Amino acid sequence: MRKAALAITIASCAFLAQAQESDAVFLGASPDVSVYLYPNTVRITNSGLVQAWSLYDMNSQQFINNVYLRSVKSLNVVNCHDRRIGILNDIYYSQRGGKGEVVWNGTVEMSEIKWQHVPPKSMSELKFDFICDIAGAIQRKR
Repeated sequence: MRKAALAITIASCAFLAQAQESDAVFLGASPDVSVYLYPNTVRITNSGLVQAWSLYDMNSQQFINNVYLRSVKSLNVVNCHDRRIGILNDIYYSQRGGKGEVVWNGTVEMSEIKWQHVPPKSMSELKFDFICDIAGAIQRKR
C-alpha cells in the first residue's frame, strides 16, 4: 500500500511539474475563490478516467487542515460518464497562484478517492465540463 501511495506521489509530482509549465485557464470565480484549470495536464488513464490539475486561488487567507493557505493545486480525477469527480492529490500553498511555501500536501490512493456527484451550477461543474470537453477532444483525435 505504501508503494502505491509513493508511486502516486511521484507521478503527481511529475504531473504537477507539467502543470506549472502550462498556462492556467480561468474557469470562474465566487466572492471567495477563483478557479483555474491547466488544460495541458488533462490525460485519460487506462481505466478511462480523466485526470487534470486545477488551481483554487483564495481571496483571503484560509485555515484548513490546521494550516494557513492562499491557494490549492489539486489533481482531479473525473468520471465523465457517471458525472463524478474526486481528488487524488491536494497541495496547499502560502501564496496565491500556487506559489510560496508548500504548507500541506495530501495524497490518496485511487481506491480511497471520495467520489462526489457534480453539483449543478457550481464551480465543480465548470471544472468537470471543461475537463470532459478536453478529454472528448483527445479521444476524437485518436
